[in-house]
Amino acid sequence: MALLHVEVGRIKKVGSASTRAGAAGFANYLARRDTENATQHIRYLLRAGEQKGDDLVAYREEHLPSWARDGAHFFALAERYERKNGLVARTYEVSLPRELTQQGYINLACDMGEVFFARHAYVAAVHCPKARDGEAQPHVHYMVCERINDGIERSPAQYFSRAAERGKDKAQGGARKERLWNSIRLMGKMRESIAILTNAALEREGCQVAVSAQSLKARGFDRATEIPLTDRERWALSQGRVSEKHRENLRRRREAHEQWRPFEEEDAITAWAAYRKAHGLKRGREEAKTHAADQFWAQNPEAFREQKRMEAEMSQRVETTQRRRRSLVVESRQGLDGPQVHLEAMVDTERHYGYGR
Repeated sequence: MALLHVEVGRIKKVGSASTRAGAAGFANYLARRDTENATQHIRYLLRAGEQKGDDLVAYREEHLPSWARDGAHFFALAERYERKNGLVARTYEVSLPRELTQQGYINLACDMGEVFFARHAYVAAVHCPKARDGEAQPHVHYMVCERINDGIERSPAQYFSRAAERGKDKAQGGARKERLWNSIRLMGKMRESIAILTNAALEREGCQVAVSAQSLKARGFDRATEIPLTDRERWALSQGRVSEKHRENLRRRREAHEQWRPFEEEDAITAWAAYRKAHGLKRGREEAKTHAADQFWAQNPEAFREQKRMEAEMSQRVETTQRRRRSLVVESRQGLDGPQVHLEAMVDTERHYGYGR
């Protein structure tokens, strides 16, 4: 059965014992070691150093300012210049259906990044380790700067400084932070849009499964849910220390699999078919992305318009860069053996990071 799981976290600037606990809690759970900053989190996403493994499927960096060499450099400077106790990054971990192909994981992760984070600098990594049942456990991590890329060139120090007051010249202050991400209601809308994108991806690949963003209670299933684990309990579990709470969760999981899952699967498939029909949603990938974005940003039209503007600017920037590359290649080859264009020698950014289409 395809599952929908979204976990949200924050990494704050290290500056006191309390912030170390807040920032390191999520990073420790992911990296399984004592990491206390955003740069170490990047190393985990890339499976670098001691964490290197074969479960990294794809990695991508998007919308970084011109002065940032890469994601690690960007978030290292965020830690340096953000105010004390300031937020360095928001983190999102989203499950991917194991029913999809590997390219399906990548496409879905890419679609979610474009729908939610087009206005922000972020990195994304798709991992596919083995679950406890021996099957694949694909998921994607996003590490997002909540400051909005408004197209104004700033130095790193200014970029992470306080934004100019409303009505003042934006160029005189830092990049403004998007406060919408503090909204609990927005997180609910995010789950709904993730479900739309996930179900569309499953349907395109011919998978007879679906996910639901609704709670079990809202769907009419009155069964015991799993007991939430604290960060400390999850870390202990990763070290092989099984608690009574986890044993109870395993019992509930077996019961759900044996008694409830077939009904839940049928309900999710039926609900998705009805939703797609009601909204006239076609099977195309672009149609699904547009619809998911409309649903997510509907409560804030201004942010939605800004999102679309950023997408258009990014597309134009990519086209301009590609034209410049072609021009440089032509000029270099003309001086050697005629106007031969060897485009295959150029580095395609998306393919380099595993997102080749």
